[in-house]
Amino acid sequence: ADLTGNRTYLTVSEQSIEFMQTHMLNVSNSGVFTANRFNISTCTTSTDRPVTWNLGPFIEGLSIVANITQKKTYVQM
Repeated sequence: ADLTGNRTYLTVSEQSIEFMQTHMLNVSNSGVFTANRFNISTCTTSTDRPVTWNLGPFIEGLSIVANITQKKTYVQM
């Protein structure tokens, strides 16, 4: 979206952010974790050993979308 100006990429990116927030991120007292897998048959995430290193790609994409849109919710995230 940033390089091409194609709004379709931006729309899909925002939908991906919403999906991550709703289904894949787990905020707890000990930090933020992402689930390793999402089961499309049951619409559930894996409950085995969530990890923090999966956050990198999410943060990178979120940063790009926040810069493009300047939406407060993304910038504050």
